[in-house]
Amino acid sequence: MNVANETTNKALVLVALDTLFNKRDYWAAEQYWWSGLILHCAHSAPGRHGLFDFVKTAPATLRYEPGLIVANEDYVIVHGRMTGNGRPMNWIIATILRIEGARVAEQWQLFEEEASQMEFKSEHPILYSSHMETHVAATSPEQNKALVLQALDVLFNKRDYVAAERFWSQTYIQHSTHVPPGRDGLFDLVHGLPDTLRYENHVILAEGDYVVAHGRYSGHGGPASWIAVNVVRVEDGKLAEHWDIIQDEATQAESLSGLPMFGDRFPA
Repeated sequence: MNVANETTNKALVLVALDTLFNKRDYWAAEQYWWSGLILHCAHSAPGRHGLFDFVKTAPATLRYEPGLIVANEDYVIVHGRMTGNGRPMNWIIATILRIEGARVAEQWQLFEEEASQMEFKSEHPILYSSHMETHVAATSPEQNKALVLQALDVLFNKRDYVAAERFWSQTYIQHSTHVPPGRDGLFDLVHGLPDTLRYENHVILAEGDYVVAHGRYSGHGGPASWIAVNVVRVEDGKLAEHWDIIQDEATQAESLSGLPMFGDRFPA
């Protein structure tokens, strides 16, 4: 792990996002995104030009508010909010960026409308709070990543609820719009889904006591697979708190960027 490089990448990403989305300085923003940007986003046309056009056509009130930011090696993931988008609800967003040569070379973007308190299944807001800062953990980032991947596999793929209790804290705090409160709420939700449910992981990053995973939930009985970013806080070797952003996986016909949201192939 190159801590200095990861710190540099986080700083670069925060300045880049502020320059493009908040300051609307497109000329300056060009120094942060490669001209050949590979963009995986259902809502934006391909490449850097498509991303910049997405911002240009948004209301002047658009603002990007970054929350938790985690970096490992060449990847940075930001969990935040877009306000002033001209829609009834703000967007909660996850931005995944691959850095190459001090510029963003590849980017994935997930959007989810920020639910009101009345719309929540859980008891806690979907967005980060002020305490979402990474702290030095008793376990290493690699241990935390392995813990989260094993937990997701045991619960969603193996459906072993007894074994899953070892991974989720009894006082588990849920911030998802889609999942009822606590560990029991999550387990009950999974228990009610088809046996065909599967979780596949793409990118996983860890810093301090936080782990962020980008993956796909398929076989859940809905018309489209879910692409998700799961943000997990680890405490005492267990998953203690969770936020997520979930978006239906776009088909090739639905994707404005022309690239899949997950992996290198569109869903059949």
